[in-house]
Amino acid sequence: MNLRLQVQTRDWRPALDMRNAEIAELPFTPTGWQHEPLRLIVRRVRIPEHELSRHPRSRRRHTVPKAQLELLAAGQCDYVYGYSFLVTDLVGDPAEIEHWHRQRARVEERIKDAKSGCALRHLPMRNQHANWAWMTACVIAHNLTSMLSAVTASVNHQHLMDKVATATTEEDLRRPAPERVQPHNLDLVRRWLIGVPGRIVRGGRQVFLLLAAAMPWRKVFDATYRRLCRLNRGG
Repeated sequence: MNLRLQVQTRDWRPALDMRNAEIAELPFTPTGWQHEPLRLIVRRVRIPEHELSRHPRSRRRHTVPKAQLELLAAGQCDYVYGYSFLVTDLVGDPAEIEHWHRQRARVEERIKDAKSGCALRHLPMRNQHANWAWMTACVIAHNLTSMLSAVTASVNHQHLMDKVATATTEEDLRRPAPERVQPHNLDLVRRWLIGVPGRIVRGGRQVFLLLAAAMPWRKVFDATYRRLCRLNRGG
């Protein structure tokens, strides 16, 4: 099925809570389907050239049609679209249905992360009250890590925009792995911002955290720490 021939420009509408994303809806009947047509909801995300990884194994790169990648490589466009598809029989506004499915997928990721990253997998214990206490601690730790991840992603996006504004060569836009952290990358946040080797020293009635001079994600750590301090002061 050629979606380009069926989705008109006027059919696209903004997606909910997702930057540079739009959705459109088409009727869809799978091969051999004997019931009423299903709903095919298409989401496209506008990806500027500087935000698209050049690594061939990039998951986002796989959502972009090959023809668009060829145009981008030839310098004939500044951005491409990544596409995702959802087939459903739910009734309601297509933007709300797409948003609901997207949030549902994130919930499954969060549950998996809580088990692997926040030790929820150690349940159940013999004592019920111990289970309550352990689950409470795991959920609090997971929520704090999630909030820290969101702050880090915001810091990284601002850093990227600053790079784009001042870059003169393609090398200037190269981003180390810590600068690519997104809100769902909780494993990376724990590795780069929580499990950090350092030394706490006190002097002049102040507390200082000394980090390794060669720490590759030190800039991300410092920028995130400064953002958290501003948030704590209400700035």
